Amino acid sequence: MSRRHWVRMEPTRRDRAVAAVLATTLGATVGVVTYYLARLVVAREPLSELPPADDDDPPRSLR
Repeated sequence: MSRRHWVRMEPTRRDRAVAAVLATTLGATVGVVTYYLARLVVAREPLSELPPADDDDPPRSLR
């Protein structure tokens, strides 16, 4: 069987160029977002331990 049996029309040079630009843009966007999220995760400050809560005191947000 030939390839033409499965493909209705061969892609033109313009079709291939558009596909290459879209693939490159998508790949770059995924890379930038991944890099940005990794920097956010790495740069965050460690949470300090909270002092033990007294059961009699209401939370500070309710005072």
